[in-house]
Amino acid sequence: SQVDVVCRIMRGSGTDKFLNGLMAQQERDTVAFPLMNGAFVKRLGDGAGNVTFDTHTFNGMIFTKKAGVKANTDGDSDQGVVTYTMKAALATRGML
Repeated sequence: SQVDVVCRIMRGSGTDKFLNGLMAQQERDTVAFPLMNGAFVKRLGDGAGNVTFDTHTFNGMIFTKKAGVKANTDGDSDQGVVTYTMKAALATRGML
């Protein structure tokens, strides 16, 4: 199933630089840009020492919007965050 993926990343971080490079690559030559794949894993605990891994896997992703950045410097915490918006062709969820 298709899914929209929105990632809020710390501005200037290694992840921001990596995603920005991929976005620039897609903008330079969309036809030649290889579709992205990725996964997000969240560790869930029950307080009794049992841990479950909630994994979301995404295949065939492309950027759908330019990265959004807030320029407001009036103390808004969102000024340190950049938002990347992507669409994935296939999304699956698994739990271990």
